[in-house]
Amino acid sequence: GGRDGAVEHCRCFSDWVTRLLRGGPSAVAAILPAERARIGTALYDAASLYLENHEVTSAVRALRQCLSLRASVLGPDHVLLADVNYRLGQVNSEMGTHRRAMDHYRDALRVYALTSGPYSDNVAAVLCSMGQTHYARGELDEALAVYAETLRIIHRTYGGQHRFTANILGTMGNMHLERGDTMLAMNDFANAERIMRILQTLEGEAIRSEGRDGAWGSSTDHSSLVVVVPSMSLQIMGLLFHPCAAAA
Repeated sequence: GGRDGAVEHCRCFSDWVTRLLRGGPSAVAAILPAERARIGTALYDAASLYLENHEVTSAVRALRQCLSLRASVLGPDHVLLADVNYRLGQVNSEMGTHRRAMDHYRDALRVYALTSGPYSDNVAAVLCSMGQTHYARGELDEALAVYAETLRIIHRTYGGQHRFTANILGTMGNMHLERGDTMLAMNDFANAERIMRILQTLEGEAIRSEGRDGAWGSSTDHSSLVVVVPSMSLQIMGLLFHPCAAAA
């Protein structure tokens, strides 16, 4: 019973799917498309359970099986295949198999751009993950280029004052520091801090406005409005003691 029982059930299910796929296209085609779609969804859910149980290899197997079955029903350009490729990219990145992760991210990016549009949240999310993988591979130039493209998408979609923008700017600032580009890093940190302070002010005004309207007497949960402003100023001041800054 419980999680152990569910994981064992998933293993038996994945073994059955493995035998099915080994039978070739004719064996897969013998199963009705709607049933294949349901099997694909079950495999995707099984992968999540495997990951919760720290069984990464089993999760990858289930996701690959899901990808194969969904492709047999939906074709290569459906958003559900992009979801699986994105998840496979994340798992492979966590495993350190970065080249394979990038292959999955590229597949997800292509389909998300096709189905959701080139300026969608999905595209921005994949680009961020690709930036993280580039950084993990020591490819700072490529990572910065990908994050710059993500900023362009977020700015076009949400405007310049967005928490996501501030987070990316902070990340880019750290990368510029690592490259020794002190002035660029200071500019990134300053812009990130400016955005977060604007957001803090706006959210504070919203809370005060609700208070004046008597909303504080209601059961409204305001916890999501609390903003913690990262001290970018401290990071900028820290540049004075950073080896790159000293070299500059």
